[in-house]
Amino acid sequence: IGISGVIGSAVFNIMFVISVCALFAGTEACISWWPVIRDCVCYCISICALLLTIHNEEVRWYEALFLLVLYGGYCYMMVHNKRLEAWANTLNVPFKPPASKEEKNSLFGVKSPPVPSGEPVKTPDGGAAEAG
Repeated sequence: IGISGVIGSAVFNIMFVISVCALFAGTEACISWWPVIRDCVCYCISICALLLTIHNEEVRWYEALFLLVLYGGYCYMMVHNKRLEAWANTLNVPFKPPASKEEKNSLFGVKSPPVPSGEPVKTPDGGAAEAG
């Protein structure tokens, strides 16, 4: 197994498995920028550590210990995640503003066009109601 197989399967698991779970969840899952950035940064650090560990095709005990310490650091960070997120939200970083009600009701965040007052609106049962 090459390094590209290991990294490629990890990227596949992150992108495909999570997206399929989200599609079949049957409900809306609102997620803020913090968990995405946190996990992407930790993933990049772990990939760099893996590449540095195997660059000479030999894993020594101190390199393995370093990987375990990194994992322990990640676990410690997750224990204190609420405090870290509160701190991160005080930073001046660009992020998408909260979604509107129309976007929250849709799985893909598509806004429906506004319906002018007085025109009939189709209801889920096939009937019609007046927009108000």
